[in-house]
Amino acid sequence: VRVSNRDIDTNCHLNNEKGAELLMDALPFEFKFNFVKTLFKKPCFLGDELEVCMKKTECGYYVHLQTKEKEICVVGTFETV
Repeated sequence: VRVSNRDIDTNCHLNNEKGAELLMDALPFEFKFNFVKTLFKKPCFLGDELEVCMKKTECGYYVHLQTKEKEICVVGTFETV
């Protein structure tokens, strides 16, 4: 995923809402969650190439966005509680 003009905020960082959307887009369509926790660990900038990584957990999914250098930028935990 490449960070584009429409994805950034006034500080030229990946907008928080767009970061959360990218995490949710990775989830299986049929998965319905009722708890989400999002952590923004490192700013992402216009033009950054991000990889979406996902792992199934006992209660749902763990998803994160990382740079080509494997630096984690945004983390999301999605659970059915």
